[in-house]
Amino acid sequence: MSREYFSQLTTKDVFILTTILERYDNQADVFATLLREKLNQATVYFRDDIPGDVVTLNSRVTYRLNGQIKGPHLVVQCQGEDLPDYAVSIHTLCGLSLLGLAEGEKTAIENNGKRQTIFIEAVECQPEANLRLREQDAAFSRPQRQAVDPSPQVLKFQPKQKPVTARRPDDDDPGPFAA
Repeated sequence: MSREYFSQLTTKDVFILTTILERYDNQADVFATLLREKLNQATVYFRDDIPGDVVTLNSRVTYRLNGQIKGPHLVVQCQGEDLPDYAVSIHTLCGLSLLGLAEGEKTAIENNGKRQTIFIEAVECQPEANLRLREQDAAFSRPQRQAVDPSPQVLKFQPKQKPVTARRPDDDDPGPFAA
């Protein structure tokens, strides 16, 4: 692997790569060596902080392999021979090499004596960047709440008063109200 790039990984990517490395149980093949080097020399970012032009898991990327344009490919965690043509697995040398590279960066790997150069043309879609955009759009589309007047609105209530009947002090007759 060439030091012509600066590997950047999310915490999720690191967790998954660490799990893969644990399964290799100290093997010294090319894939395990690349995996160890990627983990040892990477800068780790939280999901919200990773730059939008970096290849992360589930990113759609266009790249050059030995000068030949490839992709767009989806960088996936799945492995197996039955992957669709548009997917490249991180369980392959090419997929693992793509992970953590940014647009315009390149790396070189050697496999069976053959040197391959990988150059990132474009990160067309990155899940972390898309999530940030959706969150920003949601924040702008929310209706703004009206500010509440912080001063108290005090109303003065008075008890209802009974009507006063006019009576003369020397009159014994209670009047029509007595009936």
